[in-house]
Amino acid sequence: MAKTGQDDTFYCNNPRTLRYTIADEEVGGALDLTGLAPKWALVRLKSDGTYDATPVLQKVLNSGITIVSVVDGQLNVQIDPVDTRDLAPGKYYHELEIFDNTGNGIVAATGTLTLLRNVTNT
Repeated sequence: MAKTGQDDTFYCNNPRTLRYTIADEEVGGALDLTGLAPKWALVRLKSDGTYDATPVLQKVLNSGITIVSVVDGQLNVQIDPVDTRDLAPGKYYHELEIFDNTGNGIVAATGTLTLLRNVTNT
């Protein structure tokens, strides 16, 4: 089961690091990330609770995603100021998925990101 409710709020055009610890549901404890490929995406959340299909931002291993501890299932998703500079303030849905070497993936975490208008640093 994915870790849901991973919600956050921050200002557009500001840096943010999202930190995750991925659990191994089959054996318990942390998921060993050796050889796995995490992918993260952000889409606009609509007022009716649905979301756009096309991501406005994506991150992959070594391009925005850093594994902090392979054996402890810890990874970070780095959002740089340029990533949110041109995004409209509002609510977004984000999802972290972990893929094995055969392309099979599991959703590891989901939540909403609320981007606030930054009036002094646009």
